Amino acid sequence: MQYKKFKSSAKLSMLGMGAMRLPVVGGDQGNIDYEKAKAIIDRAYQGGVNYFDTAYIYHNGKSEEFLGKALAEYPRESYYVADKFNLQAEPDYKKQFPEQLSRLNMEYIDF
Repeated sequence: MQYKKFKSSAKLSMLGMGAMRLPVVGGDQGNIDYEKAKAIIDRAYQGGVNYFDTAYIYHNGKSEEFLGKALAEYPRESYYVADKFNLQAEPDYKKQFPEQLSRLNMEYIDF
């Protein structure tokens, strides 16, 4: 895996893993197939990917929760998470941000 230094400290994999189009059950975007999607995350991580991307609205709001669970077995300092604010879903970022942290079950979001 190739990495690139970001600003002064982050060493990001040049390939990132997005959690927008994960396998689902029965065509229901809100019902992520946990086992299949987890296998994808694990393969990416084991291959050196350390940059994971999600958003408040991906998979009908379930992507953040999935990604948090999928990455929980790995040391938090070994990967970076990017998340996105969505004005249409929740115009108050002060309300949305704590909800994102809760869904991810993380203390911070890197990007």
